[in-house]
Amino acid sequence: MAHHDEYEPLFPKSLPKVNVPFYHCSDIDFCERIPFILTPFANCNIAYYRDALLMFLGASVGFDVERFLKQGIVIAISPTELLLGWGEMEFSAGPFENSRAFYVPDFFLKNEEPFVHFEYTTKMSREDFVENMGFVEIPAAIRWQTASPLFFKEQFLYIKELISLGEIKKAVSVSFEKGEAKTDIDFKRYLLSQLVRSEGPQKMYGFWNANEGILGLTPEILFDMKNKYLIQSMALAGTRGRDDKKRLPLLSDNKELNEHYLVIDDIVHVLELWGVVKTQPTEILTLPHLEHLKTEIECKLRQPKEFIDIVKALHPTPALGISPRSAAQKWLEQIGIEERGRFGAPFGVRFEDGTGVCLVAIRNLQWNGNKVLLGAGSGIVRESEFDREWDEQRAKRESVKKLLGL
Repeated sequence: MAHHDEYEPLFPKSLPKVNVPFYHCSDIDFCERIPFILTPFANCNIAYYRDALLMFLGASVGFDVERFLKQGIVIAISPTELLLGWGEMEFSAGPFENSRAFYVPDFFLKNEEPFVHFEYTTKMSREDFVENMGFVEIPAAIRWQTASPLFFKEQFLYIKELISLGEIKKAVSVSFEKGEAKTDIDFKRYLLSQLVRSEGPQKMYGFWNANEGILGLTPEILFDMKNKYLIQSMALAGTRGRDDKKRLPLLSDNKELNEHYLVIDDIVHVLELWGVVKTQPTEILTLPHLEHLKTEIECKLRQPKEFIDIVKALHPTPALGISPRSAAQKWLEQIGIEERGRFGAPFGVRFEDGTGVCLVAIRNLQWNGNKVLLGAGSGIVRESEFDREWDEQRAKRESVKKLLGL
């Protein structure tokens, strides 16, 4: 598979000699732009050589919005910048050497090839992305089937029983609304245009092909590798609607604080095995429709860690999983929902230098064919009340509908 980064090609100052056979490029789109190209194979990073030759020949590849909407990926890598991928894609068990790889597993990390490499990638400002989306039509209304409070109650009572027996301290219950929609290119164009215009600290992300996909705007990161010796993470747990005057402020609500501190303790315990950990004061994260308790956590590593090892050590935190972590493997799938797909899963990108960023895939819409799925979760602890948790999940789903203009 060919790869080309429009603005930041991975090319050496001079091409190293390689004693491997060569073959003629068979990528039609690639060869339309240059008369021919030779690429080494065997255990080499093909993109490394192709990008170098592209620069040498002066070739360039513009952003193809139609191909992007048919099959693509997007992730916010800063408050103002997006990383995009489109064209042909190749899945793998791990990232290719010296290559940019997106990470898109399922929640339970059962996918044996969770990394995906796109033919083309580029960075783009949010403003340029809006311009590239062009004219956007409002899609037909989704026909929603409301989430079942009975199913949620079964989960709630089961978790409370496990807590009373001392098996766990906290678990996250998830419920879904289902619906039907025409999930064509115009549908994706509309959702992307809505998300990129949203204000606030949330990070936009999405991954799709012609038949299925996910798009969302998450307030939560699993980790951000600022460099090979610095990891930033966060505890994000404890929620209240911004207009909910019946509830105590989050910083005065013992139930929400208890839930939040369980997440802090878990993340700190994991990271302390690797280095020196520092936590910031807990604060309120204010979103357009919700408020959360947030604590930023930083770890200065004694030795560099691989992207995938950090994922497996941290995911899922008790913000989406179970506390204590030692009980998670035993109970997680019994409490969870197999059809959840990528809801709550890690979603990230590993860069060429081994650093990367990994989001938590919440506040999203998933689809498969014309079937759509909108999930929300809430943390259940000893003090939790059924009506309050159900209201929280409904509020989260409604916030996603508003963010997506649905």
